[in-house]
Amino acid sequence: MGARAWTVPVPVVKVETPYRDFLRFWDRAEHVPHEEQKRLWEELYATRHPDVMAHYDGLFGVASSLDEALPRYGDVADDLDRRFAALALERRAREVAELLGAPETPRAVAMVGLFSANAWSDDLDGAPVAFFALEQLPEPPTTIATHEFAHASHRLAREEYWDVEPGLIVLCEGVALATTLRLIPDAPAEEHFCVEDYAAYRAAAEAGWAETIDALLGCLDSTELRDLQRFMWPDWGRADHDVPERVGYLVGARVVEALLGEHDLATIVRWPAERALAEVRAALETLRG
Repeated sequence: MGARAWTVPVPVVKVETPYRDFLRFWDRAEHVPHEEQKRLWEELYATRHPDVMAHYDGLFGVASSLDEALPRYGDVADDLDRRFAALALERRAREVAELLGAPETPRAVAMVGLFSANAWSDDLDGAPVAFFALEQLPEPPTTIATHEFAHASHRLAREEYWDVEPGLIVLCEGVALATTLRLIPDAPAEEHFCVEDYAAYRAAAEAGWAETIDALLGCLDSTELRDLQRFMWPDWGRADHDVPERVGYLVGARVVEALLGEHDLATIVRWPAERALAEVRAALETLRG
């Protein structure tokens, strides 16, 4: 089908840079004792960005440790300005919004975390925000920036917050992958899927494809985080290992590519949850083979 014209407001993304307060912290803390570093972390960095840091701790606190992170910051601090510039956040947000025919992400945060997640999109204060933890960014960071802005623009277009339902998150990841594949077509598959060896990742997924699809169809609308982790998280973050790790990303990419045979991206990103689940279910049943 041909692309449909959508008229949407396109505000300019507000880019926030907590990482610069981190650099000021590190200038003071690099050569002081460990306990003094921890005190300065709170005084000069964490307490200056309470909403961002509380959000980060709530999502990744179990997998993060300031004690373990502090000895590692010296290896990355001098490179943070370059990494931030390479994200080209204003440009990426605009390109994604134009491709999806959706509103532009209103807020992006360039921060330093505890060597856990590298980038994610989630609601904060009732609106979607794209977060980038500069200490963990892959090289180059172009694809990951585009991916997270796709999540945020998709969230704005559908006007609903989707939490952990596997069927909905599969669609979200498929939309994000369709976006990066179209805007950065020359990037290797490893960058799009954030894996070290795409051929091995795909082979593992395809070896148990039918079983994975059956398992996913059995919990498409589950509200249990454990069910989402089963399909979308790496092994360190999930309790169940009966399907290949992060297999949901490849499933999502194939689901959305199948749906694009009948719909354009601007239509797909506006589906409410009920329609989205129905379309994902139908696509999975066809893809199962």
